[in-house]
Amino acid sequence: MLAEKAKELLTLIADESASQEALGAGFGKFFGAAESADDSERSAALRVLARGLELESAERFRISALVCGALLERSKTIDAGPMIGPLIDRLSRIAPLARRFGEACGASIPKEAEDREAQFEKNQKRVGPTMPKEAAAWGLLQALFPPLIAIFSRSPEARQSGLELLEDLDALAEHHQGAFWISKMLRVLHDEPYVAIDLETGIGIEGRMSGISENFQLHVLLMDVFPADGAGKRRVSKAAADMARGLGPQQSDEKITGFWNLYDWTALQGAGALPRGKWLTAKGFQGHEHWIWNEGTPADIPIFEGRRVILLGPASYPRGWGAMRTFAALAAELTIDKQLSAAEGQALLEKMANAAPAD
Repeated sequence: MLAEKAKELLTLIADESASQEALGAGFGKFFGAAESADDSERSAALRVLARGLELESAERFRISALVCGALLERSKTIDAGPMIGPLIDRLSRIAPLARRFGEACGASIPKEAEDREAQFEKNQKRVGPTMPKEAAAWGLLQALFPPLIAIFSRSPEARQSGLELLEDLDALAEHHQGAFWISKMLRVLHDEPYVAIDLETGIGIEGRMSGISENFQLHVLLMDVFPADGAGKRRVSKAAADMARGLGPQQSDEKITGFWNLYDWTALQGAGALPRGKWLTAKGFQGHEHWIWNEGTPADIPIFEGRRVILLGPASYPRGWGAMRTFAALAAELTIDKQLSAAEGQALLEKMANAAPAD
């Protein structure tokens, strides 16, 4: 059984005298057996290997995390639960230490410096010997981000439990690749209520969004699910929409052109119409503080009465991007629980317009 081989591998990982050759042979034996195992066997093996996440040694913990993450990535149905508590606990311990190291390395670098990254790397070599625990935490965080992304891709509960670490991770993100991606993943919403309304027709939809990491992805899914205008033409290919949902390859050569300009609810004034003509002047686009930028995330979209509001207006200019999703294993969904009539949509627009702050 795979669980027995997992016990053998765990014993090997816990043995700090084990050579790299022995570890490599143990990994090969275990994952060779895992290839022909079913998901119930893999889940049982993960429960065994997750005990390695209780090892205090940073190096043995790192190895256990990478092995557990690699096993988790082999199936979409393996229960990630046994990994969550130990990994979040270790992350909560190393993130503040890594932050202190990052702040020490960046303290002497002017914000306007063009070679900030090069200076930071130089400072790491200088500061590291004086802050060994903090430098070790910096390195361990980098090593842990692949298994953490694997867990966060699978478990909304894990993402929720890591939210309290965002302050430390955000402070690290400029110079720490792992912190940048973990921070981005933790902001992914799950089962979040939204409403989207076409500003020209008043027709809208309301539902819930999950697993959407960027507004590029949100835009694609809106183009796919929003009611057609009567012509019945697809706004985006099925392949691109499936890719945005986490199905199939992570990216392709297909180019996507955005169908709308997306606005948050505070763009409304008067009787629920965008102030046309205000946005484009001789000085360029104005009022863009109300735009929902494709480069942003759904978590950035302001809430009105408990829902993220997305207003769909005519495209200000052609926006294009490649078909892809940021996280390969993160499934995304944009459901429609109800389609609003033109009258319902217009009433909601007017309600938001009356509540919108004056410019």
